[in-house]
Amino acid sequence: MFTAYDGNLPRVPKHFAEMEVESKNLGAGGRQWAFDYRLDNDPTWVSWDTVSVSPFQTIKFPPGTSGNLLEIRARPAMTSAGTTPPEIVSMRVKSQLHPDPTKIFPVEVYLADNQIILNGTEGGRVRGDLSQLETWNGGAADLTLATPDKTSRQVIFLPGSMQQRESYKEHGRHAEYHVSFLLAEV
Repeated sequence: MFTAYDGNLPRVPKHFAEMEVESKNLGAGGRQWAFDYRLDNDPTWVSWDTVSVSPFQTIKFPPGTSGNLLEIRARPAMTSAGTTPPEIVSMRVKSQLHPDPTKIFPVEVYLADNQIILNGTEGGRVRGDLSQLETWNGGAADLTLATPDKTSRQVIFLPGSMQQRESYKEHGRHAEYHVSFLLAEV
């Protein structure tokens, strides 16, 4: 079995995260499917993973799997002789569009409790702020970045760019962090 996926956007790069396979008759008697993939018509197929659990099993792509066109090949891979064939009902690919960024913004933030913010009041909660950054970093949605020159830009977190360093910890206080990441304008 062979299928190709470009998300109806053949010239737009995509980051591929995982694929959910809906199947029947897997598991018993060693029935399974082996999957290979290739990107952008590369002549070499990459041996990927096997699916041996029905009705649903999710397999992850290796980190950094990106391209315009994803081709997937499925092969029955039975570990013993059997009379009931394995069946694939459907496959769902999870991906994120990655248009060519026009500008990259390196950002470093300092997270601490009770910091004085621009309007003179105290604000900031380390746990909540760190949790919000991790949510944005893990999500696929565009964010709005307001720059000091009062312009707004639509950006996304670049995958794998977020780093956090504990900068201060004292008994009885929450830790403080320096967090750096890259934002790409879309």
